[in-house]
Formats: sequence, structure tokens, C-alpha cells
Amino acid sequence: MMQNNISISLLVPHMTKERYSEATGLDLATIDLMLGDGRLSSYRHRLAKEGKREKVLINLVALSADAIRSYQEAEQEAAKVSKSVRRHSSKSTQ
Repeated sequence: MMQNNISISLLVPHMTKERYSEATGLDLATIDLMLGDGRLSSYRHRLAKEGKREKVLINLVALSADAIRSYQEAEQEAAKVSKSVRRHSSKSTQ
């Protein structure tokens, strides 16, 4: 089986919810829901050492890693199905 190389370039490792909304077209309410249920990974950046204010940032590195894992799993599953189909078709032609 041939190994595919995947290369992803990120300009920044994290992005504000507002910027992510602009980049993806998702509204902020949807992004908050996705952060809440775990579909988006976040990073909380403290704005001041003593302050309690935080800025929620979307973790683009984690999203990219998840996308690569999903792609690799789909490729492995497709290879299994293809192998099974070939095996089945060779048996039926005999």
C-alpha cells in the first residue's frame, strides 16, 4: 500500500472565535455550541496575569491533527473494503 504524505501549513496555531467565524462562515452561536460539545478544541488565553479575563481561542493545530487522523482512518477503511471486494470478486469468477 502506498503511503500518502500530508502537509498542512498554518499561519497561526490559535484563532479567536470572531476570526474563526469570519474564516469559516460559522456564526458565533454555532461556534460556542461546537466548543461546548467538543467538536472544536479551544485554548484559553489569560489577558492579564492577575486578571480573570480570558480570551477563548480556537486550537487550529488540534483541528488539523483531527482532520489528518480522520483522513487516515477513512483511507484504511477504504483499503479494507477494496481488498474485501477484490477477494469476493475473485471467488465469484472462479
